[in-house]
Amino acid sequence: MTEEPDDHHSSWQPSASLEMIRSRAQLLAKIRAYFEQAGVLEVETPVCSFHATTDPAIESFQLTYSGPGFPAPQPLYLQTSP
Repeated sequence: MTEEPDDHHSSWQPSASLEMIRSRAQLLAKIRAYFEQAGVLEVETPVCSFHATTDPAIESFQLTYSGPGFPAPQPLYLQTSP
């Protein structure tokens, strides 16, 4: 027996209305403008992975994380540049 796909999860379209998406974009633009005016530089936070890079010429930076989802310390690796 096959299960019917959940319409909510099978659709690629966002569940938020276009009005809400525009409101969010405007809010983010205002927040970014405020911090830019204050001289704050926006940066992207690193992505962590369970595995290091397979490229032998690149040394991966390992860290140990424990927190939500990982009560015991878990080794993670920062994503290397593409």
